[in-house]
Amino acid sequence: MTMACTNILVSPGASEDGSTLLAYNADSGALYGSLGHYPAATHLPNATRDVWDWDDSVFLGTIPEAAQTLNVIGNANEAGVVIGETTFGGLPSLDSRGSGGVMDYGSLIWIALQRARTCRAAIHVIDRLVQRHGYASDGESFSCVDGKEAWLMELIGKGAHEKGAVWVASKVPDGAILAHANQARTTTFVRDDPDTVMFSPDVVSFARKIGRYPAAAPDAAFDFSAAYDPVTFSGARHGEARVWDIYRHVAGPEAMDKYIDYARGFNLTNRMPLFVYPVVADAAAPAAAASATVAAAAAATTVAVTAAAAPATATDASVAASAGGGNVAASAGGGKKLSVEDVMRIMRTRFEGTWFDTRGVSRADVGAGSGHSAYRWRPLIWHASTGSADSATSGEFVNERTVATQQTAWNFVAASRPWLPGPIAAVQWWAPDDSATSLRVPIYGGATKVPYHFADATGQVPAAAVKPGEAPTADALTPSMDSAFWIWNLVSNLAYGDRADVVSKALEAKLLPMQERLMAAAAAEDAAVAALAMTDGASSPAVVARATAFCELTADGAFHAWQTVFLELFALTRDGFTITRGTHKPQCAGAQKDGCTARNIPDVMEQGYEQSWYDRVATDGDNAQRYGAPPTADDNGGRGYEMHKRLRMNKKRRGPPPRGPPLGTGATSTASISASTQ
Repeated sequence: MTMACTNILVSPGASEDGSTLLAYNADSGALYGSLGHYPAATHLPNATRDVWDWDDSVFLGTIPEAAQTLNVIGNANEAGVVIGETTFGGLPSLDSRGSGGVMDYGSLIWIALQRARTCRAAIHVIDRLVQRHGYASDGESFSCVDGKEAWLMELIGKGAHEKGAVWVASKVPDGAILAHANQARTTTFVRDDPDTVMFSPDVVSFARKIGRYPAAAPDAAFDFSAAYDPVTFSGARHGEARVWDIYRHVAGPEAMDKYIDYARGFNLTNRMPLFVYPVVADAAAPAAAASATVAAAAAATTVAVTAAAAPATATDASVAASAGGGNVAASAGGGKKLSVEDVMRIMRTRFEGTWFDTRGVSRADVGAGSGHSAYRWRPLIWHASTGSADSATSGEFVNERTVATQQTAWNFVAASRPWLPGPIAAVQWWAPDDSATSLRVPIYGGATKVPYHFADATGQVPAAAVKPGEAPTADALTPSMDSAFWIWNLVSNLAYGDRADVVSKALEAKLLPMQERLMAAAAAEDAAVAALAMTDGASSPAVVARATAFCELTADGAFHAWQTVFLELFALTRDGFTITRGTHKPQCAGAQKDGCTARNIPDVMEQGYEQSWYDRVATDGDNAQRYGAPPTADDNGGRGYEMHKRLRMNKKRRGPPPRGPPLGTGATSTASISASTQ
């Protein structure tokens, strides 16, 4: 099952090249991250299709099949439509799981992609499916882009009350971006402009029927979120705080600082805008990040979606009303537009440089460990055994929930480009696992074969499975060195915990240039396919075959390169050391014997821990008595021999002892730890 996802929608007027962008982190510790494929097909009259629940992987029922279905790979189709989601849940009484409904939210995504050439059409497909066949999930926020428009559709079932679902769909105004993360974001909405807002006819009357909206209250004042998904502490702190962080990067910190009490979960009435407009940030502003991790580098380049002009601060005077009626958007627009790379960087962020920063850089945080990790292991809510001394808190404590997170099954940043041939109109920059540490590969919506290492012979649902032999033998419980999901997890897991600082810097140095090369290759392929389409036709077999072959070859090359990255990072950090190429004598070549070594002799740095960590250990419990060493007398060479013994026990003859206070002195050595080996 999913465990909280994050989406970003970018309208054409807010993107650098005029495309629509959709970023999606499918966050789950249980899902096996793989690409599914639904080939385009013509179906016989009275044909049916099975529906399997995506979360629970159980059979839900059978529905009539459409006469024609489009090619779908991943979350995109051959017409350039891309759909993502986040789960907001909503009122427990409206959870439609087990209600007899057939359409779960995952099936709605993939069936809509098979049947719709635009987002408006996809919204209508989803509506028809849930009204005819019943809904089988709880509250969902669906994202959709089609090259010309970007839409948010928020939908919730009717539980045991009746069949179907209620919903509101809002178009992202041109020039704006919208984000959502496990909290319904639609409040009041315009009711007389179907070009910008669509909704189910009973969205208000059903709320009245179940006692969630007063009979005498006007329809125009109806608040979707208040009725169906009221904001709670967790909805704000673990959902909306991610939106706050995304908007901070886009609209500027000044526009979002006034919502920090809401993002913290302490002022639930101070709702944020539904969408925001990018502003120009000060290119000379200092980077918010305090250490050079992958995520910190992302923050440095994204806090300012930068331009060299003076900052355009979003103030109350520049707040513009949105298409959502009661929702407002920070900034009147006119700022720097977002590229795919910008959105990738935002999706790598983890609250760096903000009040929520958990790395123990700006403030002490034992949970960050010596590696300044931004992550905490689940659960998100925990209790201290001694309770809370702060009367303002409940005794419950939280771990922060960041945009990038360790338990992501897969992630992508997709662009829908209507000026390109249909088979390549949508490109998903797709990867398994953590969006902060993942190399993303290009997958065109018209590709007709899943790259081997990214494929799944079981499928997210059975209809998405590839043929046996066209995918590794792997799943969420069966590791395989041929599976992209497992290789990407091996890489990212090296960047967690006590080695986060060291690995993140090394990973950044490999990831960013590799991603740039892949994006350059895709840009060249876009041009080549477009040229081929001019002579052979936009959807000709030659165009489809070339697009598919490019995805396969590129993904295969990236897979093997990422395998190598894992081995290199593992070699760098094995056994608690930082191991780099030696700076001493070179390895002997041929018959050479002088001034060289027969084998490579690496530099082996004892990584140790921060001084604050040692200080904490020394004062914790009876550790001072348990681990303290007695002073060593300095007469008769005692101290010198002690120090020599330490070196020889570490296979060294010169250099300082392992990092930490010299025995019995309380001082800390600051000399280089790299020493020659025996």
